[in-house]
Amino acid sequence: MGSLRWRGWAINEWCGQRIGWPRGGERPQACAARAASARWRAPSRLSAGRVDAPPMIVGMRALRGRTRSQAPRAMPSDGGSIADVVDRRGRLGAFGVIAAVLAFAVTAAVSLSVTGTTYAWQVNMISDLGDSSCRTRGGRWICSPGFALFNTGLIITGLLLTAAGVGVRRLWGRLLAGSLAVMGVGLVVAGVFPAGDAGALHLAGVVLALVVPGLGLLISGIRPETAWLHPHRVLRGLLGGTALVFCAENRLTHNLLPQGAGELIIVGCLLLALLFEAARILAFRPGAGGRVG
Repeated sequence: MGSLRWRGWAINEWCGQRIGWPRGGERPQACAARAASARWRAPSRLSAGRVDAPPMIVGMRALRGRTRSQAPRAMPSDGGSIADVVDRRGRLGAFGVIAAVLAFAVTAAVSLSVTGTTYAWQVNMISDLGDSSCRTRGGRWICSPGFALFNTGLIITGLLLTAAGVGVRRLWGRLLAGSLAVMGVGLVVAGVFPAGDAGALHLAGVVLALVVPGLGLLISGIRPETAWLHPHRVLRGLLGGTALVFCAENRLTHNLLPQGAGELIIVGCLLLALLFEAARILAFRPGAGGRVG
């Protein structure tokens, strides 16, 4: 029992939680996990020459004597901190967001340039580009010969956003990163089920792709889940709130704006917020101690 108590006390001391011996900016929880996985041996005496030397000195030497192959895989092989791992994942997620936006923009531009396409930005919805037939629906004329390309682009965009949500989870928190992943799922559903062929399923995908990320941005602006989200919270909340307002306005019987224009405002607010947050991650350079945010 005494040995177990000494072990826990020594781990806490070595990780700098009581006497201020930090491990190069490493987080206390991660440090404790590393120390607990090591093979500690109880000291037979205090370190020579230091009456106040804690008994965990021997344990520290045992830890430092471990070979690199014995170290837990949670730490980078180059000796970096946990913050470095988070930063790498965050950068991959940020690249995924930017790649998804580029894929969507290129897909829409190419679909609009196909001969025979009819699209009026004030009236037509963006998903009209994925309709497989030329017809009148909802009081507007729809004709998009490049529908297959557009729907494929939506699916690719959705997959990229879903993967990006996994990458930025530690920086953005579960709520905002989860809403980004849900947005990706919604775009995949909207691409697989075009509005003209499966209206109910397509509408469900649109709700997931537009309303859920708007809620995530608004809530993360009001109550940030991580320290990284505290800066620029007002901007993020305003963009998310604006998107939600126009989502609601778009469902009114008598719209204040043409439906096409309202949808462009919704998509613009969401993409602007996501691009801004992704750019923050890519522009970030770790400071002293490797802290993120």
